Parts: sequence; C-alpha cells; structure tokens
Amino acid sequence: MSLLFSEEMFSKVEPILDKIYNHQFVKELCDGTLAKEKFVYYMQQDSLYLVDYTKALALVAAKSYSEQDISLNLDFAQGALLAERSLHEEYFTEFSVVTVLEKMPACFAYTSYLLNIAALDSVHESMAALLPCFWIYNEVGKHILKQAKPNNPYQKWINTYSGGEFEKVTLQAIDYTDKLAKETTGLLNERMKNAFIKSCKMEYYFWNDAYNLTSWAV
Repeated sequence: MSLLFSEEMFSKVEPILDKIYNHQFVKELCDGTLAKEKFVYYMQQDSLYLVDYTKALALVAAKSYSEQDISLNLDFAQGALLAERSLHEEYFTEFSVVTVLEKMPACFAYTSYLLNIAALDSVHESMAALLPCFWIYNEVGKHILKQAKPNNPYQKWINTYSGGEFEKVTLQAIDYTDKLAKETTGLLNERMKNAFIKSCKMEYYFWNDAYNLTSWAV
C-alpha cells in the first residue's frame, strides 16, 4: 500500500523539522529565555504574514469546485485569521508592540511565494505550499509543550499551537491535502512535493530572521 502524501512528505522533511526544533529561537522560546525584542520582531512579521496567508487560502477557496471544498478553505482562512489574531493582540498589548508595515526578507519571500502559487497555480500545489504552516506550528507547539519551563512568558503561544483546537484544524488541512494528492499523478504530484518542501524551508528562514533580527541590507 502506497504512503499518503503527508506521510511521505513528513518523512522527507524530517531534517528540516529537526533544524527548526534545534534553532536557538525555538530552544529559547521553549525555556522562556528568548529576548523580548526577538519575539516582538517575530510577532510583528507574523502579523503581516498572517494577512497574506489568509488571502492565499481565500484564493484557493475561489478556485475550488465543490461547495464542500470552498467552505473548508474559507473556514481555514477565517480560523487562521481569528484565532491567531487574538493571540497577536494579546502579546501586542502585553509587550507594547508597535504595528509595522514593512516585511523583512524571510516574510516577504514566503508571503510572495504563497500568494504567487495560490494565484497562478493549481489548488493541489497551493494546498501543498500552505500545509507546512499548519503542520510545522502544531509540531513545534507540541514539541515545546513537552519540555517548556514553568512560568514561561510565552506560554500562551505554546498553548495555542499545541492545543486541541489548532491540532484539529491541522488534521483537517492534512486530510484535505492528502485527498488532493490522490487526484494527481506524474508532474503535478511532483510539483506538490516541491511546493511542500519549499514552504518548510521558508518556515525555517522565518524563525531564523526573527532570531537574528534580520533587516534589509540596503
């Protein structure tokens, strides 16, 4: 019996996920020692990312054929915007975060990629590119929860992404992407795999930019 798309891809990108687990941003988020300025940078960029991620999901909904698929993708879009926006607002208030308008390099590259693929390519490729955000955040949340230090200032973030509600949505996104992958063969299936892997790499660079407080060189 052949592997599901998600099973094959999760195995293939395990080295990337391990690099994310072992990135200093994630390790310091886990033990609560992450510098506030790095978390603030991350939240500012994530807020910008979230808007475009939601737009990309809405584009997938617009290109879907069945009412069920349209509804599912709109639910993904609304859920991502409302749940994570609530988390952002809490931290923006707590840390007196100032809203920024400029995307830094990793955020700009990632959102441009997602919007481009959602606008110009198939629903199949689009969902393969969008899935890593759900999957990696849920995996990182659960990974951190197992070893997070007590009284962690970032506990709300950990609880959100390790929680049952987010995991439920993640599993729905995985199932939907697996369903789409079953409809593909040959080149389209390979394009789905490439899209998934590229987004996983983008996730790593997003964490990396935040830890290094990366800005434009010119």
